[in-house]
Amino acid sequence: MSDLVPDGWVLGDLTNFSEINPKLNQQTVLTDNLSVSFIKMEDVSNNAKVRNKRIRKYNKVSKGFTKFNDHDVLVAKITPCFENGKGGYVEQLMNGIGFGSTEFHVLRAKSDVDSKFLYHYTNFSSFRLDAEASMCGTGGQRRVQTDFLRTYKVAFPPLPEQQKIVKILTSVDEVIEKTQAQIDKLKYLKTGMMQELLTNGIGNNGKPHTQFKDSPVGKIPAEWEVYELGQLASKIEGGGTPSKNEPLFWIREIPWASVKDLKAVKLSLTQEYISQLGLDNSACKLIPANTMILASRMAVGKAVMFDKDVAINQDLKAFYPKKNLDSQFLLHWYLSKANYIESLGTGSTVKGIRLEDLKILNIALPSVEEQRKLASIFTSIDETINKKKSKIKIILNTKKALMQDLLTGKIRVKVI
Repeated sequence: MSDLVPDGWVLGDLTNFSEINPKLNQQTVLTDNLSVSFIKMEDVSNNAKVRNKRIRKYNKVSKGFTKFNDHDVLVAKITPCFENGKGGYVEQLMNGIGFGSTEFHVLRAKSDVDSKFLYHYTNFSSFRLDAEASMCGTGGQRRVQTDFLRTYKVAFPPLPEQQKIVKILTSVDEVIEKTQAQIDKLKYLKTGMMQELLTNGIGNNGKPHTQFKDSPVGKIPAEWEVYELGQLASKIEGGGTPSKNEPLFWIREIPWASVKDLKAVKLSLTQEYISQLGLDNSACKLIPANTMILASRMAVGKAVMFDKDVAINQDLKAFYPKKNLDSQFLLHWYLSKANYIESLGTGSTVKGIRLEDLKILNIALPSVEEQRKLASIFTSIDETINKKKSKIKIILNTKKALMQDLLTGKIRVKVI
């Protein structure tokens, strides 16, 4: 933090503007059976939102946990939670009192500081990067120390300007939250539709199925047939990794996918590339575009379909369907079974799934025409979800730029 600060702003240590890990403000008489809020690390999101508040009795949590009041700010102290952005602004606590993970720091705004301004400042990229650089410890035990918070230099504007900045940033957050709620609703809709349509179908020529039969997967339309997944594959093949000791194998020519790329929706999102030489001198396989690629290790139950040819490593398998199975339908069906497929994984440290266990999975198969119609419905929902996710990314980038301008005073807000 530079000593040069905007006109009217005050430079000081963070402790000049907030209390660090303070005691409870006891506005309520604390009795053993008093209900209070309890927040675990898993209850806060990576974008510093409190997503869940549990209820506990005071005597069960009064010792050995972090304590806080309404309008306090939580900041995760331990790696990787801090780096992931975990934290939150706490409000509407049961009886105004909360307890939680010992891996939270608590900041409480002083009288001339808006508590939500303090909250936004703890999510400011400059603060986060400085705190991360200061972390002490080894491996998974690195933490942001209390002394860092106490001595960290900040410049805060006058209270009215803080409140105006809070109003601007909060309005951006509201758009993000609204868009995320729409995504969650669409995901819920898709899950319900898949449960319905993958068992009852949509019929033919605009007419729903009227006759059903019992099958190993329950009642299905009479025209459908049940197969084992292995019966529908013309080939299933795995990949490999070229030698890391050969630089010529890693020239940027061919996209190379591993488990970390399974969330990608476009090939350009793969993180590594290999050369044709690397492909020729390894167990790597070049998989044609629009082929379902699934994880056989580490991310069991996940699958993806890239829009271009891609080479895959040994933790992935490519599934080549026979002519009576549409690839897009297969992908949607497979992802709908992700939790069950994950449960079939074995291994204590790294979970994997045997090809033999995948091949005997039962799938109810409509005609190819109906498969394509169903896949089109599911894909349409996915595309809408992805558009809204892209919108959130744009808004987040806008917010990051706004924070840089507003929290440094580069752009001043007008206070009426």
